[in-house]
Amino acid sequence: MIKIIKQNESSFFAQIRKRILFYKDFDDIQQKRNVRKYILNNEQNNLCCYCESEIDEFNSSIEHIIPQSKNQTLSMNYDNFVISCNNINHCNNFRGNNDIDINQTIENPEDFLTYNIIGEILNINQKGLKTIINLNLNYKSLVQQRKNIIILFGKLKSSYTKEEIIEIFQNKFPTLLNYLTENYY
Repeated sequence: MIKIIKQNESSFFAQIRKRILFYKDFDDIQQKRNVRKYILNNEQNNLCCYCESEIDEFNSSIEHIIPQSKNQTLSMNYDNFVISCNNINHCNNFRGNNDIDINQTIENPEDFLTYNIIGEILNINQKGLKTIINLNLNYKSLVQQRKNIIILFGKLKSSYTKEEIIEIFQNKFPTLLNYLTENYY
């Protein structure tokens, strides 16, 4: 789960908000795609805000940190938007209207979540546990992808510098890579 530093909303979204008060009325597919692309490019490095899978504006959705069902007045608030993958087995689609206690635009998820050596995300405290459960962050395919990164990291670490390792993995599971380089390098 990545830390997100929110930028100023784009001018095109500010114009949309002047016309549309609630997300349920925001039905223009191309405009939604533009919002997703803007956030992915400027804030999320083209990663799902939760599982850190690489995504783009075509295989993602606008996620509300505070669900629309809990607070309609925030449904068009740009600071309440992050972008999630569309996988039905984890992240936003799995979450539904459940709360996520970690607000990654305010808090650093790494203060609540860590990893084990087989690719599972572990909770450091209750906030972390609720997040793992509500987003299904230990779904088997995610664990396997992370495990593959860990295995490759183990093979490469004796032959490459820390900086070279980071370059090799580029944008793949950055919090896992941070965990590995801090604890096993």
